[in-house]
Amino acid sequence: MLLNLLAGLLIVSSVQCAATSEREKSILAFSKSEAARFQEFLIDPKQYTTNGAVYHDRYWNHLVGVARALATDYKFSIAKNSIGFYFDKKLNLRDHLYLGIDIEIPLDESTHAGSSYQHIAVTALETYLKDVLAVINSCTTIFGESEIIGMVVGFHWKIKEQRSSINIWIDERDVVRYENKQLTMKELISRSYITNTEGNLIRLLL
Repeated sequence: MLLNLLAGLLIVSSVQCAATSEREKSILAFSKSEAARFQEFLIDPKQYTTNGAVYHDRYWNHLVGVARALATDYKFSIAKNSIGFYFDKKLNLRDHLYLGIDIEIPLDESTHAGSSYQHIAVTALETYLKDVLAVINSCTTIFGESEIIGMVVGFHWKIKEQRSSINIWIDERDVVRYENKQLTMKELISRSYITNTEGNLIRLLL
């Protein structure tokens, strides 16, 4: 019976690995001409002051694939020079890196002119975060690196020429829990580290 159990576990493990592999392959399925179109969304490697430069070079294809998928499949407006590896400057842990991206969200200024920062920030997270995480977490090889512990997603918007943003720093293990339905989106957001336009730590009322 033990042998049967072990065989069953190996089969399940193989299926999971295959599924993950196919998901990652879809991110990497782009042509050279597409790469030229989307590389402008990647951080300039000269900007790195951490091992992010090493991972940027190692996973350049993944970064381009993330840009292509989010811009083409999900129609997101990605900020130029934003996709790459970040560290939390407040904690200054340079060996704890996050795969990150900045996204400009569409906002009807006339509709949201009187909306609070809290309302827009929560709406942005609840509306757009799921799709961004689905694409970024397809990069399973990247998250196999011990230094890369999560992902950071920035959402930016403008009302009456005033620009605002919110950044959410998420532990990759929590994204896995969310995908396995062990966490709801609200629980995922609540467990994450969130900073506002000024870079200050905040807590949102969900």
